[in-house]
Amino acid sequence: LLFAFGNPPATPGKMVQVRLRVKCKTEPGESVKLVGNAPALGSWNPSSSKVELTTDASSYPVWSGTAELSGALEFKVVAVRDGGQNSRWESRIENRKLDINEAVELEMEFDKKDIKKKGSSGGGGGYATAPVPAAVPPP
Repeated sequence: LLFAFGNPPATPGKMVQVRLRVKCKTEPGESVKLVGNAPALGSWNPSSSKVELTTDASSYPVWSGTAELSGALEFKVVAVRDGGQNSRWESRIENRKLDINEAVELEMEFDKKDIKKKGSSGGGGGYATAPVPAAVPPP
């Protein structure tokens, strides 16, 4: 089966552990979730996402957690309030897109498109893909 344009559709695969670290300044009463196209990410519904991150006084504004995920994912970081009714979505960037097929650690910052990633077996690449900023030509 060939795909002429874009990425192939997501195929269910083995769920793998994804460690997450997200820098996100929040207001009292807000929590941080990843919300996106997969059931674990709430199918774009913040109140249904199972990927809720935590923080404490010594690590704030970095929120962290783990999730079992796999396949082609599209998501945003969301600061959730009132059970998802009053949520603050990333608005300065396009949806984040990753293909998860091996355990990986991801670091990102709210409303900044770069995702730092590190595979579990050490730097071999291919664990996750993210949009790469366009190269800036030299002056």
